[in-house]
Amino acid sequence: MSVNSTNPENSNPVVSLSRYSHLLELMVSGHSLHTLLEELCYLIQDRQPGCIASVLLLSEDGLRLTHGAAPSLPQAYIDGINGVEIGHGVAAVAPLHLTKNWLLLKTS
Repeated sequence: MSVNSTNPENSNPVVSLSRYSHLLELMVSGHSLHTLLEELCYLIQDRQPGCIASVLLLSEDGLRLTHGAAPSLPQAYIDGINGVEIGHGVAAVAPLHLTKNWLLLKTS
């Protein structure tokens, strides 16, 4: 797992190592996918100060975005995106879900 940091001086390697270890412990002890994804978001946010990480999943039918994890986003935002039908022109991430690509958005 790798996260690009634009300012490595801001990231604390001890915190990151602790987060990595905790994530691995959660995996081997059988925690839920939601718990693992939330911990992954926290790890990314620790590594990239100012970043708000979230994970959207594709529904089983492949037609909708579903909430995976977003521990730092407002509940209203999470509720608004959860279950949104995807398609070209629906949202910035829709074409990427349709083509099975990743997206990393950076805002200034």
